[in-house]
Amino acid sequence: MRLKFKVEIVEFEDYFVAVPFGDGSDIFRGILKVNEVGASILQLLDKDISEKEIIESLEKEYDVSKEALSSDVRQFLMQFEERGLLQ
Repeated sequence: MRLKFKVEIVEFEDYFVAVPFGDGSDIFRGILKVNEVGASILQLLDKDISEKEIIESLEKEYDVSKEALSSDVRQFLMQFEERGLLQ
């Protein structure tokens, strides 16, 4: 899976903002405010990647249980799937 558009991620003090651009960005108008893990997921979705690969990549980066990480990634991706933002 991957996003249907590209995003530019900008870091602020305690959150990140993802701004869609390029082909496909017309399906999502606005910006996304996410935390550090959300920003990492969005960066991983820049290429064709499976949910399992996302979780494995994040496990290397963050000190959190696989169960919690799997649940959080699933919820994050479901929001994008429900809005038709993934291909």
